[in-house]
Amino acid sequence: MADLVNEMLKKFAELAQEEKKISAEAETAFKEYNDYCSSSDSDLSEKLQHYRKKIAKVEELMEYAREHAQPQDLEEAQMPFETSEGALESIRQTIKLDSHNDPNAESLFTKASGMKLFYESEIERTRQLIEGSKVQAKRQYDSDVAALEKRKIQHAEDEKNYIQSEDFRQYLKLLSFDKSAFNSQGTVNLLDRSSISIGQRRVKLLVPMEVEQELSALSKGEYNSAARTIGAPFGVSTERGSVLMLDFDERNRAYLLGGVERLLLNFIKYFGQNLTDVLFCDPTSYSPDILGVLSALAKGINPFIIVPQSAAEAQSKLAELAAKIEEEPASGKITRIIVLGCFPEKYGEDMAKAVLKISEMAEKNGVLLVLTHDNSQPQTEIEAKIRGNAVSIRSRNGAFWVESTRESLFWYSAPSEIPDEVRRIYVEQRRQKAAQTAHAEAQPVHEQAPVNAAEDAAEKPSAVVPAAEENVPANTAQNQPAADEKPEISLETAAEISEKAELESSAPAPVSAEPVRHDVQTENTPSDAPVQEANAEAVPEPAEKPAQNAPAKGNRALCNIEVGRDMDGKAVFADIGGNITYICGKQSADRLAVVENIVSQTAAKKHPDEAEFWVFDRKSELPRSFDKVSSYLKYAVSDGSPHVAADITERLEDELNTRSMRFAESGWKSVSDVPAGEYMPEIIVFIGDFPAFLKALDGAPKMFGRSSRDKLANIFSCCENYGIHFVLIGETFSENSEKPEIFRNTAVHCAIVTAGSEKRAETMIEGVKLYENQIDSLKKVPAGCAFTAVPEKDGELYLARIVPTGNVNERNFTAVCEYSEDYGEYVDKHAFIADRNVKSQYADGEKPRAEFLESREDGEIMLFLGEPCRLAENLPVVLHDDFGENILVAAPALQKKYAVSAVAAAILSLRKQNVGIEVLAERSNPVYKELSDNGTLDGIDVFEGEKGEKRVSELAKEIAENGAEKRFVIVLGGDVLLAAMSADDLSGDLKRLLTKGARAGVHVMFVCGNVNGFSSGFVSLFRHKAVFPCEIHDAEKLLRFTGCELPKGAFRLSDDYDEYTVVTYENCKNTVLN
Repeated sequence: MADLVNEMLKKFAELAQEEKKISAEAETAFKEYNDYCSSSDSDLSEKLQHYRKKIAKVEELMEYAREHAQPQDLEEAQMPFETSEGALESIRQTIKLDSHNDPNAESLFTKASGMKLFYESEIERTRQLIEGSKVQAKRQYDSDVAALEKRKIQHAEDEKNYIQSEDFRQYLKLLSFDKSAFNSQGTVNLLDRSSISIGQRRVKLLVPMEVEQELSALSKGEYNSAARTIGAPFGVSTERGSVLMLDFDERNRAYLLGGVERLLLNFIKYFGQNLTDVLFCDPTSYSPDILGVLSALAKGINPFIIVPQSAAEAQSKLAELAAKIEEEPASGKITRIIVLGCFPEKYGEDMAKAVLKISEMAEKNGVLLVLTHDNSQPQTEIEAKIRGNAVSIRSRNGAFWVESTRESLFWYSAPSEIPDEVRRIYVEQRRQKAAQTAHAEAQPVHEQAPVNAAEDAAEKPSAVVPAAEENVPANTAQNQPAADEKPEISLETAAEISEKAELESSAPAPVSAEPVRHDVQTENTPSDAPVQEANAEAVPEPAEKPAQNAPAKGNRALCNIEVGRDMDGKAVFADIGGNITYICGKQSADRLAVVENIVSQTAAKKHPDEAEFWVFDRKSELPRSFDKVSSYLKYAVSDGSPHVAADITERLEDELNTRSMRFAESGWKSVSDVPAGEYMPEIIVFIGDFPAFLKALDGAPKMFGRSSRDKLANIFSCCENYGIHFVLIGETFSENSEKPEIFRNTAVHCAIVTAGSEKRAETMIEGVKLYENQIDSLKKVPAGCAFTAVPEKDGELYLARIVPTGNVNERNFTAVCEYSEDYGEYVDKHAFIADRNVKSQYADGEKPRAEFLESREDGEIMLFLGEPCRLAENLPVVLHDDFGENILVAAPALQKKYAVSAVAAAILSLRKQNVGIEVLAERSNPVYKELSDNGTLDGIDVFEGEKGEKRVSELAKEIAENGAEKRFVIVLGGDVLLAAMSADDLSGDLKRLLTKGARAGVHVMFVCGNVNGFSSGFVSLFRHKAVFPCEIHDAEKLLRFTGCELPKGAFRLSDDYDEYTVVTYENCKNTVLN
């Protein structure tokens, strides 16, 4: 695997070297031609000056001759001829001073005029010679350029051929295989067992712009054209020990912990049989629960992962391991894994020295030592020694990078669950084996036990840990007796111990990278349980799952929903797992109560990776039902206009088509065939006021002859097979007193009729034979009740009193995106979204901006442009002296007010850091006008119009020659400036300013109205982008994710790693840096 990666990078390096060589030769050829032309012009100028001086002297002689001869006697030469200067001077001296008709004067005039003609002919001849040589030089230059162009075309062809070659395709397959092997639920046969990948590093891949698009398409997003990088597996050797030193900050600690969990699980999955000791210690929480889903491997009796319960136990375990490692002979392959969190800041000096000793023995003795470190803490001497021999992964601005290669690193995500095989071998079998061993050791005690052993059991405390995790830690030092001691378990049988182990293992673990912990309450096995035989089988897992368990992955079928209770108090269920569930009735409270039951019960029983809610409701009634389940919510749209309704239908059709192609490729016939490890959530689409939604569709234009109704009818007909289900809500079911045409060929799978139903409600309950009295009953449903029927199930009609199940607690919050038909227009009508507090709330003790500025590293510049929507912390743009460290701001004229706020905030940030500021402005730019009027630019050097162009050239020249003083350049109207400089052939100066300036400490904020004329290469000169609501094609140039919608006054902040939604400061002068 490593060979294939190195070969690919080597090949691209060779291609890049050839490109550099061609560029260098082109620059050399141009320079030589330019130098030759310059020198020729200089020679011509010098010769012209020489001849003109001689002509001036000759003209003086001609004038002298005129003074001493009659004009009619003077005769100019008709042809050029040469006479020496000495001869002319001799003739002049023979002329009498007082004579006015001296024949010598006439002779002097004729010869001087001939000499003048001679000099003029020499000037012309010299000019022709030099111009001719320049023409020859130009021909040679054109020939060289043509040859280089052919080489360039051939080079681009070579790049394309390699990109399309089998070698590169194998590399892409390797990346995909690496993810499936080390970042998925399943287990595969490894191609290379010498290493385990912990994630992917981003390797610089410099390819010509002509092939960037093709490379991006072929690699399916693996190649990032903006950053010009591609992924490469970053692995840890399994053949020899090593030390990982992993930095983290407040923003990415959970992300790092998830990556470490994935690393542990991969080692256990593929090499668990080789591991003799696995120790995990995090002083911030001496509990197995910090391991997330892996906590099951660290709980109960005989855990595979040892998690100390206190600082003293951690020191003891570490010393014990250090002694084992030192005593045992050297081993090549990894047999021990030690993970220590928050090192060394949370450890005493003795423990730190023990870790240093282990790190020195790690490589030879087969130890993988993983140390995480808070990068806000100062470096200690021990840390420096360990880091010198370790694989160091640094953290900055929430991202990770490999220190040795300075390449960014993306960790593989935290596991969502433990594979069944791993759970069986390393949890269940170990517990059963320990229980059997304990029972065998305790057997002699049972033979001599008194008759009243059961009574003694009630009085004598048991040494076995209770199953309720919240009462007693499951993995304390007391619960693990030394090897030479017999545990005191004489009062409990192996069956009882096994039962407790089963109860522990049945509790599902959290499943996300940043999980919300749920306490699992289980009942303890009673101490007076009957004594069983030694060979009795383990008690099977309880039939009923504890009520408070969090939903776990695995089952794709949607659960039946308890609508309410019938007259006898029995539960009445509705099956929403078909294509369409229709809820109708005029009592909106009853309709919403049913919706809340569907939402809350689905969220209680399904994991967010298995169920996804799409909500479209023009009346904004439904969002109340989704207030506590935002982790399941993908869309929440309240605009009822025709184009939005049509676009909603197109999004659903796109999702259906995507899934159908995926099913065809994989040979799946229905969603039940999709493997458990495949991410494909069941989509439940809620449409409020469905009759009005249909009317809105009628107002949308037809596309290629197909109406939006036709599209929706087609979706209804086959959506169930692909895991898409609809819950339609409306006061009525009929359309113009008839069954809607859209349901002519598609039956409603589940019908729910609430109070105030219409006359034609029975038409949606097809397949159920209704008697006249039942039809009348449908029209007279009592308030708070509902009739329901699932024709395909039992063909019965049930009346139920609706019983609300209550809200489900918030689980793991994910992004909630509101949709509008155009990226440039925000739909600010949705109550659920609009009422959210989009500004971040800073918790007590959060670092204020002033402390952020004090913590800056040398050379860093911080810009506070606004407040992040979902992060409870400040989010400055941090600029370093490196390539691409500039910021591009895309702000159309409609966003002038908020762009002004962002730029003003940046200026105040810079002033706080004493950074010099220059502004280059296009006079008509609205942002510039507003900043000038409100006094923000007072005291700042401003260069308008052509002066701005000239200043760019001056800065580029200054940086190229001598470097430049650190400063910040703000360009207002960057699109106009770029167009003007391109027209004047000065765009090269601007690009040099952006490329070399960033390295020299001259950073640029480039504010523009649109990016239509920007190439991908030009955009790549800006690592940071702030994108206000704009045209979708502009947004796609700058952002990786354009499906989000921005609140009022917000922009999308993007860099090489993350994208955030940021709200500009309402009053930046009063709030920034206060």
